[in-house]
Amino acid sequence: MTSSTENKTVNKNNSESYENTEIGVMPVSWQVEAIGNLFDVKQGKQLSSKETKENKKLYPFLRTSNIMWGYLNLSTIDGMYFSDEEIEKLKLKDGDILVCEGGDIGRTAMFEGQIQNCAYQNHLHRLRPKEDNINRKFFVFWMNYAIKSRGFYVYTANRTTIPNLSSSRLKNFKIPLPPLPEQKKIAAVLSAVQEAKEKTEAVIEATKTLKKSMMKHLFTYGPVSLSETNSISLINTDIGTFPKYWNIVKIGDVAELQGGYAFKSKDYSTKGVPLLKIANVSFGKILWNEVSYLPINYLEKYSEYIINKGDLLIAMTRPIVSGGIKVARAKENDGPSLLNQRVGKFLLNSEIDTEYLFQILFDKAFVNAIGLGAIGSQQPNISAGKIEQIQIPLPTLNEQKITGNYLSSIDKKIVAEENKKQALEKLFQSLLKNLMTGKLRVNDIDIPL
Repeated sequence: MTSSTENKTVNKNNSESYENTEIGVMPVSWQVEAIGNLFDVKQGKQLSSKETKENKKLYPFLRTSNIMWGYLNLSTIDGMYFSDEEIEKLKLKDGDILVCEGGDIGRTAMFEGQIQNCAYQNHLHRLRPKEDNINRKFFVFWMNYAIKSRGFYVYTANRTTIPNLSSSRLKNFKIPLPPLPEQKKIAAVLSAVQEAKEKTEAVIEATKTLKKSMMKHLFTYGPVSLSETNSISLINTDIGTFPKYWNIVKIGDVAELQGGYAFKSKDYSTKGVPLLKIANVSFGKILWNEVSYLPINYLEKYSEYIINKGDLLIAMTRPIVSGGIKVARAKENDGPSLLNQRVGKFLLNSEIDTEYLFQILFDKAFVNAIGLGAIGSQQPNISAGKIEQIQIPLPTLNEQKITGNYLSSIDKKIVAEENKKQALEKLFQSLLKNLMTGKLRVNDIDIPL
């Protein structure tokens, strides 16, 4: 079905006419088609505990939990019994597209033959192109854009206790259909950015693994090479194993933990000095997604609570959550700000290096001690006094500096890669929007397919 030719406009960038369609403004050269006209749609087999296993074999099958936005998560694969006839009908082929019927409705990914003789459950729709006029990857990217970015199809699901997407409704969804060569180029561009992001994510995970390994080495042997570890005389203690000549100290011996001030919400202003709350303390960094301000003259009035670059901070309510321990170090753009109640600031003496203390706060022994010291079920709290009683190993000051610098350099690598990932995600979303609406054309670009 070709879209209406009314309400045409011309895009000055590529001199092509555009027109309004039921899925938005599209190039005139693109068609708008129903999914059912382009794909053979089939649901999988329903799970049943009462089903007999007689004359059936166990085969792998995919659930909705295996379908992510644009890719398959195959970390866990379940099995189901199928007869020879059933497996022939429901066996996936390389290039089949799977769309979730329930849960996160419309989540779409492509099966690329990763598992032999693999079937799928009834809460998944299998889409198989009827002809060679649709590029599978283009369609997967379109579903990502249409549902996540534009909210298409959201209100066309069946409204039961748990919303679900029937085959008949899915078949009626309209999608754009550029000429096949353009579909392929669009998919190639988006795939290239997606692959770059995935490689960056792999680098981030590898670097985080490296840091864990380095922390274990440095907090056990100190800043020595692997070949020197056999010459280090170690001692086992309640807080870990480390060189005999290191000291064990309480945090309070080398640093005081200062609590924040209970500023009143009635004193908040629309601008001024930022107030650093528990919500702003994240894992290794400060986040200003939520900001409250106090009058600028509070910097002088409450000068003892000023936060400056380099200050070490810890959340004293719910200090440990699923993502880790909420300890942060203030960067240049985080200060000056003011310290709110239930956030602690470490005031260090000359015996301990700032970067070393920052890194040791993420060590497993310290995290466990924080967890044991926190009280309360819904919002567990820990006092400054209890944190100051926690023991840590204390190498020589020179070893502390070397250790801190090693781990800090790895942190910088992680931050750089995370920034790169964010940039690639923004690029991907921008390209997805502009390519899927024809605002950006790839016809004249030489793209290897």
